[in-house]
Amino acid sequence: MSVNNKLEDIFQWDDTVKLIESFQVRWFGHIERLESRRMPKEIAIITMEGTRKRIIPYKMWRDEVQEGLIKYAGNK
Repeated sequence: MSVNNKLEDIFQWDDTVKLIESFQVRWFGHIERLESRRMPKEIAIITMEGTRKRIIPYKMWRDEVQEGLIKYAGNK
């Protein structure tokens, strides 16, 4: 069974939110397979230093992907 088939089984793409989350997970898998010297991977794993004042706390892209993986992998 291919990775795409597994993703289709997990997400079942029946609404827009699930579709977007599936694309995030697929992009995450692509980034993880890249060599470490490739620019997209360097950008994805970079951690910004310093702080700035924000009224609403924000989530990192990786946090969103991890929540999606936990949410949908737990359903199967």
